[in-house]
Amino acid sequence: MGEMDEIVREFLVESYENLDQLEQDMVSLESDPGSKDLLSSIFRTIHTIKGTSGFLAFNRLEKLAHRGENLLSELRDGVREMDQDTADVLLLMVDRIRNIMNSVEETGQEGDVDIESVIAKIEAIQGKSQSKEVPPADNSAGEPAPTEAASEPAEVPFLTNVPDENGETSLSDAAAEESSEPAEIPFLTNVPDENGQTSVSDSSAEAAGEAPKETPTESPAEAVAPATPAAPTPAAAVAKSKAESKPAEHNNNDHTRSAAESSIRVDVDLLDVLMREVSELVLVRNQIVRLTDSMTDMNLVQSSQRLSIVATELQEGIMKTRMQPIEHLWAKMPRVVRDLGKQTNKDVQLVMIGGDTELDRSLLEAIKDPLTHMVRNAVDHGVELPEVRKAAGKNPKGTVTLKAYHAGGQVVVDIIDDGAGIDPAEVANKALEKGIVTQAQLGEMSDKEIFNLLFLPGFSTSKKISNISGRGVGTDVVKTSVEAIGGTVDVESELGQGSTWRMRIPLTLAIQPSLTIESHGELYAIPQVSLLELVALDSSRKETSMEYVNSSPVYRLRGMLLPLIRLSHVLHPEEAERRDEEANGVIAVLQNDDQRFGLVVDKVINNEEIVVKPLSSKLKSIGLYAGATLLGDGRVALILDIGAVARRSLSGASTQAAQKAQAAAEAAQARNSEVIGQALVVGIGDGRRVAIPLAAVTRLEHIDVEKVERVGGREVIQYRGQILPIVRLDRLLGVMDYEEPKDLQIVVYNRGERSVAMVVREILDIVADDKRKHSSVEDHGLLGSAVLKDRVTELLDVEQAVRAADPTFFDEIDDFSAELEIGSRLDMVGA
Repeated sequence: MGEMDEIVREFLVESYENLDQLEQDMVSLESDPGSKDLLSSIFRTIHTIKGTSGFLAFNRLEKLAHRGENLLSELRDGVREMDQDTADVLLLMVDRIRNIMNSVEETGQEGDVDIESVIAKIEAIQGKSQSKEVPPADNSAGEPAPTEAASEPAEVPFLTNVPDENGETSLSDAAAEESSEPAEIPFLTNVPDENGQTSVSDSSAEAAGEAPKETPTESPAEAVAPATPAAPTPAAAVAKSKAESKPAEHNNNDHTRSAAESSIRVDVDLLDVLMREVSELVLVRNQIVRLTDSMTDMNLVQSSQRLSIVATELQEGIMKTRMQPIEHLWAKMPRVVRDLGKQTNKDVQLVMIGGDTELDRSLLEAIKDPLTHMVRNAVDHGVELPEVRKAAGKNPKGTVTLKAYHAGGQVVVDIIDDGAGIDPAEVANKALEKGIVTQAQLGEMSDKEIFNLLFLPGFSTSKKISNISGRGVGTDVVKTSVEAIGGTVDVESELGQGSTWRMRIPLTLAIQPSLTIESHGELYAIPQVSLLELVALDSSRKETSMEYVNSSPVYRLRGMLLPLIRLSHVLHPEEAERRDEEANGVIAVLQNDDQRFGLVVDKVINNEEIVVKPLSSKLKSIGLYAGATLLGDGRVALILDIGAVARRSLSGASTQAAQKAQAAAEAAQARNSEVIGQALVVGIGDGRRVAIPLAAVTRLEHIDVEKVERVGGREVIQYRGQILPIVRLDRLLGVMDYEEPKDLQIVVYNRGERSVAMVVREILDIVADDKRKHSSVEDHGLLGSAVLKDRVTELLDVEQAVRAADPTFFDEIDDFSAELEIGSRLDMVGA
């Protein structure tokens, strides 16, 4: 690559980055027109582009930037204020600058990008300001009349170094010193060093707050264009400039390094090569670790372990170089929201949260279009018109929020709007109208399943087709694109409140921690990001065996019914009809979006970091695999696409059968809880045991008998700032062998701010109490009796016990039985 080509390339790279920030700053400036910092940042960027393009003889680009700089100068100097027309023309100027740079990058030429219409709009805006504020100048001499913002000679970019023997140079855009002379002519200030390296400096006058000066003489581009012969530079000037620059360089080296010295630009292709090499190193590492596992040579084992550590650190380092904050991707979104809001007559603000969340650059590129589409959807379909929002009691200005965060080993990106939300009934009617589903199918679908219809090709609820949306070719492409990189996308919505579109994206596609498993003698890999736990499946034990609900296999995991998929049936459909009553193996409990299921495999092999390799077209067409990998023992394993496995094998019928069975089990448990409760068993002396419904127990306490006091003939204690009445159950129930213990064990019952203490001899146990087996024999203070833990136990009448301590305790309670949650007296004795 030639010297000038390298300069142009550096100019384009830096300018593209600056333009991304420039768009954000301009959109922000429109809402905060008084920000001097934003104006200065925008001005510096345009000034730098103007100066460098002038040196590189991109005359049309320099001309456009120069006109925009003049308009920005008026804004900065307070000659005019920022308004929507000014913002529109400045953003249009940025678009044209980007178009010219694209042409330069592709063809090396500026192309035929239309800049005259933009310049005319800039001059029209300036003309409005000048006609109101600046009187016409006397131009009797026939010279161009300089404007107020350009009354002094223009700053001219110049080279600080000439190319060395290696052909490396860089640009400087230093400001001309104030002088009464015309514009300075570009000149060379340094000769190349022995290494042929120079640096770019930008010590322009705008850092000191000076406005650019428009000159009536030739433009900077004409003055420094390579095709135009320039006057030779005196050698004395070169020597003087070089001598003056040395002390500053020396001082910088004595202190800290500058930002330019502490970072370098690395070609993306080089990073890709390094990532591929590290991936191969990981494979070799896995093979060596597998080989040395069975060896007894400790020196070799230790060397293998050290290699593994170094390879892991190197892998992490290379992966970090590929990670970029997602805010780089979000840089264009403020402009998208602003332009689309204007086009649809909506007032929309964009809020961005978590912009420092990092993602592999290849994945950033992959989700750029899907993210843009969903943001546009949020503005066009989600946010209502200002008058509609106001009528609904909302802020007329709508809000679209971009939120990124880490969750479950993935990056989650939420696109949230506070608009009208999605009406599931409208989606369902549209699906019926298009013949996508039947009325019977709709009756069994949840709102989430109905919302998923939005991702079908050609499906749209928009009532009109525009150049923005309505053709139904967007969300299905979004879903396809995100799933192609191993991610998922779904939507949640609440009618009248807004919608949330959620993308889950893997951190990287290059290297993944995975679980290797075996099925039918073949090896497969399950990405650990989808793995929750492993459960042994043993048909010889009822509690760890497979069950069937409407012929669909399920597993009872901690009280929940887990739908099961046998991997062998997925890979060999001819076996799917065979019901395997003697099923053994391992259940890999997996999570796919909000769906949890179990994948039954024959054997678990190992946890391993795998390198993802692309599939051949034949394997890819099967639709069950996300890639392939080479394991440490040299064997090849296919990486399962968990989402595809779930979609293919978990039919709506099987999932609904499990859900219905789970609902039935929960209903049965609820019915049982009405008759089978828990009771606290206490001893009251004389070998008698009494059961107190656990719902009536607030706390269990020990108190010193000396703390018992008497008020009006009744015993009380001071407890947590309250005075608690005491009822001694042994006395209430007529225990004969009464004796005064040294300390009292009490059962505290309270309702609201009132409490009662029931004194017992000892706390024995908490047991299950089947109310259907209670006897109906009642006695003073008792409801009956029951056999609990093989012992006849009396059932306490809690209401009577509490009234014995405080007769007025329940006067304000209409339904004491409901308060205790133990049912009525008839429920307690049962039939």
